[in-house]
Amino acid sequence: MLSIEELFTYLQELDEPFGLYRTVQLLGLVLLENSKTADAWIQLVEQFEQASKLSSRWRQALLTAPLVSPRSSELLDKAEPLLIADNARRLIELLVAVRTLEVMPNFSLKSLFTEAELKSSDRLMPLFMSDPIPRWSVWQPFMGWLLKRINDLPTNVRPETVKLMEIWQVKSPTGSIYRKEIGEIAIAWLEEKQAEDRRDW
Repeated sequence: MLSIEELFTYLQELDEPFGLYRTVQLLGLVLLENSKTADAWIQLVEQFEQASKLSSRWRQALLTAPLVSPRSSELLDKAEPLLIADNARRLIELLVAVRTLEVMPNFSLKSLFTEAELKSSDRLMPLFMSDPIPRWSVWQPFMGWLLKRINDLPTNVRPETVKLMEIWQVKSPTGSIYRKEIGEIAIAWLEEKQAEDRRDW
């Protein structure tokens, strides 16, 4: 098995191909699943954070590692101390990664194009990804984990959380799990903000 230094060198030598994203993600998953604690995973995340020459995508791959397991809620609990440390900065990074990476192209937009235009789908892919569909197998357990503790987290996670909640409300079918909870949280936050604004008058 490669040492951390060899892994960093290997990624740089290959010009950090995005195709290895899932490989690094699975490495993080193995570290979390095969240990009673998250110590080895935490150490690897911190080492990637210190490797300033490497793209941030590898850190994102490690942070999203718990999400690709059927035991994701359990693994997120294990990872939580690192995620909420330093004013939850890594949790915020995880929220961004979920919103931007754990999504699928919206191919329902295909109906807007001719057969000839679809043959040049490489040029259309950015459009399909401009209105992406959540990867529900990842989003559902993550949203369940997040919503259970959202009011105990620092308020600076709210802007990114709101973006995920908005996507959930728009893309999930009416009556889907968490829609009611998300609506209640949104109303509570709005009322809280209005109360703060009144105090500032």
